[in-house]
Amino acid sequence: MDKWIPVTERLPERNDMIYIPDDDNTSDFVLVTLRGQTYPHRKDVTRIGRYSYERERWMISSNNLGRVIAWMPLPKPYKC
Repeated sequence: MDKWIPVTERLPERNDMIYIPDDDNTSDFVLVTLRGQTYPHRKDVTRIGRYSYERERWMISSNNLGRVIAWMPLPKPYKC
């Protein structure tokens, strides 16, 4: 499994394989760690997100108010 990468070291790479009409300059889906989650427990949480190079911001899978501090690529799919 891949290791967590602090956002201070580098951001995810841009995705050139999937076209997203509203934001075609976006990274692949990655796992992110959010610091400062405000609801309900004010603790670090893990969510799925993407980084938008065009908008210079993270897009997170659910409504979270924390700050992204690290990310990692999603694991490879399970094989039988």
